[in-house]
Amino acid sequence: MGRSRRSKDSAGVVGTVRVAEPGHLPSGRWRTGDVVVLELPHLDAVTAARLLQRRPAAVLLAGPATSTRYPHRGPELLIAAGVVLVDDLGEHLRSSLRAGTTVRVDAGRVLVGAGRDRWVDTAQPLQGREQDLDSVAATVEAASRSMAAQLEAFAETTGAVLQVERDLLLEGAGIPEVPVRMAGRPVLLCVPGYGHEDDLRRLRSFVADRKPVLVGVDGGADALVRAGWRPHVVVTDGDGHDDAGVVAMSSGAHVVVHTRPGPHTHPDADPGPEPGLTRFVSHLTTEDSAILLAHAAGAACIVTVGSHATLEEFLDRGRAGAASTFLTRLRAGGTVVDAATVARLHQPRRSWATVVLLLLAALVTGASVTAATPWGQEQVATVREQVASWPAVAWRPTA
Repeated sequence: MGRSRRSKDSAGVVGTVRVAEPGHLPSGRWRTGDVVVLELPHLDAVTAARLLQRRPAAVLLAGPATSTRYPHRGPELLIAAGVVLVDDLGEHLRSSLRAGTTVRVDAGRVLVGAGRDRWVDTAQPLQGREQDLDSVAATVEAASRSMAAQLEAFAETTGAVLQVERDLLLEGAGIPEVPVRMAGRPVLLCVPGYGHEDDLRRLRSFVADRKPVLVGVDGGADALVRAGWRPHVVVTDGDGHDDAGVVAMSSGAHVVVHTRPGPHTHPDADPGPEPGLTRFVSHLTTEDSAILLAHAAGAACIVTVGSHATLEEFLDRGRAGAASTFLTRLRAGGTVVDAATVARLHQPRRSWATVVLLLLAALVTGASVTAATPWGQEQVATVREQVASWPAVAWRPTA
């Protein structure tokens, strides 16, 4: 297929379909202007922020983008950024659209390219609802009154995750070791989340001063490279062919591939050790697995960039990922620190050489100012007269 493109005329939005697996975003092969088919029950702010990093032309959802139980902020972020959001396309959305297909999205209708600017319906016509800021605001207002039910659901999900990953969370069972020393050192862990680029800019003095271990989670590795740094470890749920894998190979970082338990992770199917690569199997999210990895390695502190763990976000995500993050933060305790907090509190350390240079500069400045005054000029003249009156000392070489 040709390169994706976005049209704002009467033809609607035109782009290439990229299909996201449940709970994951598309791989690094997708381009700006693509049309993303996303399989999520609702669109939370974290997912929306990650989508905006790739600037899609449109996002298609089988079900509703917002919930009547919680005011999800993801749709608002996408629409405000100019992304076309169509939801309620039906359960046959995924089976009707293949990755790489060119489609046109216009007024909630999805048509497939049939050559020579011809557009046709899929076998089962796809007609959804194109959301705008007004429609999203109405749903958010109604959902704001249902927070109590979401708290109860969150508590149930947290208990289920704890039961499945009890040994991992309580005893660290199954957490692999990586050949990068983290014990006693600060770790900066970058996730491609909302505001991560601003966080990295604010942490420049911290990185220059403390020399932390740099860990990139999926596209967070790209963000570290764009900031001018080389990641030491890349944790990804891809197969090494997405953006995180490319960055890892080009920067020399150690790769940790995070996978979820399944038939392919049976011990008898273990591929064995692979140079430059470690495998980490858990039900937790890739971000949370990276935090546990650094915590188990003895990191002095883990500074998270692009990752936010407020109560609103836990409820906004509304699925096992929120419970995973909540339990991981409990396990890591005070070791995990938000980037914004570190940026506010960190004061760069001054070396003795810097202090001496500052003192010398202050003395020279003070002497120059003093010499410009009448009193200073009299003192300079007196010193000159005293120096001129000193007896000359003949120098003779020693035998």
